Amino acid sequence: MKSNDGLEAFWQSFSSFCPFNSSAIQHLHLLGLDELPETDAKGRKAIDGYKMSWEGTIPPDWDNGSGNMHGAAAAYIVDLCTSAAIMIHTTSEFWGPPLVAGVSLAINMTYLHPAKIGTEILVEVEVLKCSATTANLICNILDRSSHQLLASGTHMKAWIPKLRSKL
Repeated sequence: MKSNDGLEAFWQSFSSFCPFNSSAIQHLHLLGLDELPETDAKGRKAIDGYKMSWEGTIPPDWDNGSGNMHGAAAAYIVDLCTSAAIMIHTTSEFWGPPLVAGVSLAINMTYLHPAKIGTEILVEVEVLKCSATTANLICNILDRSSHQLLASGTHMKAWIPKLRSKL
């Protein structure tokens, strides 16, 4: 996995695309990503196994009232980071407009350990399978220093190619 090579700007611009809780993006910084695959003749990319990672610190506004990260904040990290792992590959023929990075079909979360406010985290995403219309991704949120798995989520997404006229 290589360093972000200037793609941090892509990550930070994600907040303009996804304004809901855009402050969450400011708390995570792109750490590394796999080489971007080539686009094939059909405008698609082979991204099965593609990985990206982020680092950050759990801020006070993610507090669940017990001094730990709220489960909804962890689910949002899963949604945001897995969507970014698709969005970085979009073309007009592959997960592009009008549904850039697709829509969520399901996000399944497992919470393994409490994540205290102020904990430095590592977020790792892998594209498990991505076809022309569906994708399945996994996101693990780990304690950066101990590598203890704090939460894990799988995200199933769907994409509908732009409608074409039959005339």
